[in-house]
Amino acid sequence: MIADLSGGKFTDFAVISYSEVEEISLKIGEQTAEIDKNGFVINGGNLGGLVKINELTSKLNDLVRAFNTHVHPVTAVGTPTGTIAIPAQSFRSSDYENKEVKH
Repeated sequence: MIADLSGGKFTDFAVISYSEVEEISLKIGEQTAEIDKNGFVINGGNLGGLVKINELTSKLNDLVRAFNTHVHPVTAVGTPTGTIAIPAQSFRSSDYENKEVKH
């Protein structure tokens, strides 16, 4: 149950009673959020599910390790050893984590 606190203008409401909440919808400017028994949908959900940042970083670094153990040196003229082997760098979640959105 909601109460119209704006005197009939329908601009200011307050929740005064509820039995069970089935869904919550929120809109601030162009940003939206919907919450129900199936989960959360932010801004329409068009970008897919949220990334599990630690699991992603771990899998990316597994790939980096596998790559780095299979790098074949390339012969290069003018280098002291005659070969160049440039390993891939490890990933850090801070490079791509948005700390303003957490779950």
